[in-house]
Amino acid sequence: MSSTVVRLLCFVGVLVLMRLWEHLAPFRDPQPHPYRRWGSHLGLVALSTLLSRLIPGLSAVAVASHSQWGLFHHVHLPFSAQVLLTIVILDLAVYGHHVLFHVYPPLWRIHQVHHADPILDTTTGVRFHPLEILLSMAWKMTVVALLGSPVLGVVIYEILLNATALFNHGNVSLPPTWESGIRAFLVTPDWHRLHHSVDIAETNSNYGSIFSLWDRLFGTGREQPQAAPRQMPLGLSSYRDPDSTSRLGWMLTLPFQSPLPEPEQGS
Repeated sequence: MSSTVVRLLCFVGVLVLMRLWEHLAPFRDPQPHPYRRWGSHLGLVALSTLLSRLIPGLSAVAVASHSQWGLFHHVHLPFSAQVLLTIVILDLAVYGHHVLFHVYPPLWRIHQVHHADPILDTTTGVRFHPLEILLSMAWKMTVVALLGSPVLGVVIYEILLNATALFNHGNVSLPPTWESGIRAFLVTPDWHRLHHSVDIAETNSNYGSIFSLWDRLFGTGREQPQAAPRQMPLGLSSYRDPDSTSRLGWMLTLPFQSPLPEPEQGS
């Protein structure tokens, strides 16, 4: 079975499980009749996938498969250590990439598509403009090439990244007895939900994807929002209409609209 099929099966499986969890135990009142919004989010995924397929070799897994140079080809480490380091370093790289998309205004124009969703659920985890997906892929390819990462490490990281994106954006919450312990190491829905607050200072925090370590290490972590979590306004203050912000055409053209809404500068 190819790595692409494995990743697709994992993605669909986690998406179905998260939707079931959100249906049975939503953290906030769910949006009524959300099907068009879900369709638009999955439409972004389809467009991003199509664009990536039109560019030969645009895949971190492909780079790992053909890499003949890079750090791990010169520093002899056990294979298990190479896999683990690939996962950790890629997650650090994605953290830095995420911060840059908040700090640099032209990149924020693209990334605001993700933040303009005033209703957070697991499908928000795939709500990214195709341009952001292409830039993210190019960045991960560069890191994989510099590391000389093993294919297994890259495949595992991609599966974890997709699964945690669906999990962290879910309209769910862990039991309080689990939350404090897990968020000390991993990003949880309650930890990441703060990143989608309309409060600019909160938006510019909690950037981590898998490990919460990076936010703690670099001082970008916030434990709790100022507002009560169940009532905290989500999204961007410039875009509050759930109907317009869920239209596929609107999301695709948003980076090219003016003026540039907050946050114009990262924290």
